[in-house]
Amino acid sequence: RHVLQIKYGGEHVNGSPFQLKVGAQPDASKVRVTGPGVEHGILATYQSRFIVETRGAGAGQLTVRIRGPKGGFQVEMYRDSQRDRTILCRYDPTETGLYVVSVRWSGVDVPGSPFQINIVDTQQELEQVLHDASFAQSSVTHRSFSQWREDI
Repeated sequence: RHVLQIKYGGEHVNGSPFQLKVGAQPDASKVRVTGPGVEHGILATYQSRFIVETRGAGAGQLTVRIRGPKGGFQVEMYRDSQRDRTILCRYDPTETGLYVVSVRWSGVDVPGSPFQINIVDTQQELEQVLHDASFAQSSVTHRSFSQWREDI
């Protein structure tokens, strides 16, 4: 805690002295995103939920943006009442296509973000997406969630 005194003409301004709490800078690298909602899947059985854990990331603002087929999803976010640094997210896709989930902490992408998720109709299509993704992606920030999770 710190005390800030502001005076004008030798007298404290209204409200002075002010009590300040100074914290660490936000650290997006400490934020973790987990769950099936950031992996490729089949529309009929897709589990779109994922968790954003901000513990250890300092004070900051969480932004989750999801892009996908127009009208193809609804987004829900709520704080886990037991653990105030955990945010539960869900976006329930209703159409196949490419969905991009961007998770930022105080304006900075968290590890793995943006997540590019292909939602397809069949197991065969999913296997093709997974096969293609394993060859096309070469860095941690562009890997599928399953590969990214193994790196931490």
